[in-house]
Amino acid sequence: MSANYTQCRYLRRNGEQCTAEALDPSADILICSKHAARTMQLIRAAATGQKQSSRR
Repeated sequence: MSANYTQCRYLRRNGEQCTAEALDPSADILICSKHAARTMQLIRAAATGQKQSSRR
């Protein structure tokens, strides 16, 4: 049985699309909670002038 949900549109470094469910299927930007949190971390760091270290 296949899942019927809207998939996150984030593309990983290796070109694969994230398979998690999007937070809001009707939104303009379709990302999952993991990638939404990571985006907010990057925005917060940019706003405060901090440099983020690579997680890989």
